[in-house]
Amino acid sequence: MSTIVTKKELLDLIVAAGIKIPAGQVRIALDYFLDRPNRDVHHDDVRPWITGECWTRLGEACDDPDRAIRRLKDIGILIKVSKGVYRLDPDAITARKVEDFPEDVKAAVKERDGWRCVMCGRGLADGVELQVDHIRPRSAGGPGDISNAQTLCGAHNYRKRHLSAYTAGRRMFETMRKQALQNPDDQGESARIIKFCDEVLELFRLHGIDD
Repeated sequence: MSTIVTKKELLDLIVAAGIKIPAGQVRIALDYFLDRPNRDVHHDDVRPWITGECWTRLGEACDDPDRAIRRLKDIGILIKVSKGVYRLDPDAITARKVEDFPEDVKAAVKERDGWRCVMCGRGLADGVELQVDHIRPRSAGGPGDISNAQTLCGAHNYRKRHLSAYTAGRRMFETMRKQALQNPDDQGESARIIKFCDEVLELFRLHGIDD
């Protein structure tokens, strides 16, 4: 377990991890957890404190203290331990401090992926720029190693950054299905991929993750 316990140390760690320290109600929620590092905190215990501090500091009501807590999780400051329970774990924040892939790693990833975008299959011969992308974003603690890397063209890397993870994932399976339809084979692999994608896309539909 990390020995980082003071507020200043924690704030310095958050900044070093590239996380922008929030303001307003979310910053108030953060103060509660800064005083309680490495402790599991149930949202029922912190909600009244956030509400009271919002009145004291901001002169306004906190309409949704749970949303402020979830925001701290979404930006990587808190981890969710279980339903309604969160923790500020300095070690988890440290794990976010991942540099970009070194050039030799980028080359190895592109070589592994056949120098083509894993989403659309286009490569340098098609006049597209190839980029090495974190499959799980660095902002979510994704590691900077080959297992978390993929080759994307500039267009798909842009779309991935600006779409929700759910939407990007659904479109990836749609693309896989389309490519399998366009490239049938005698071994039945294309049919297997199509069936797999159909089953995954049906789950997206059943759970309402569908445009």
